[in-house]
Amino acid sequence: MTYKTFSVNIRVFKGGNCINSLLDLKTEIASSGDYRPGFCYVEMDNLPAGKYTVLASTFEPGQEGPIYMQAECTNDFRIVSLI
Repeated sequence: MTYKTFSVNIRVFKGGNCINSLLDLKTEIASSGDYRPGFCYVEMDNLPAGKYTVLASTFEPGQEGPIYMQAECTNDFRIVSLI
C-alpha cells in the first residue's frame, strides 16, 4: 500500500499549538468528514482571525507518509509546523 492510498482526514481546532489537548473535541470547528483514500479537504467561510490547529491523520494507526497541505485565504496568514 502506498501513502497515496491511505485513508486520510483533516480536523481544524480553535487555538494555536493545541496538539496536546486535541482530545477536547469542544474546540473542533471543522472536519473533512469521513476518511477518504489519498485526498481530503476542509472549506470554511468567514473564519474569524485567530489561531487554529490543523490536524491531518490516517484512519489506520502507524501509517506514515508525506503530507501535502495547501491553505488559501483572502488575508495574510502564517503556517507553523508543530512537528
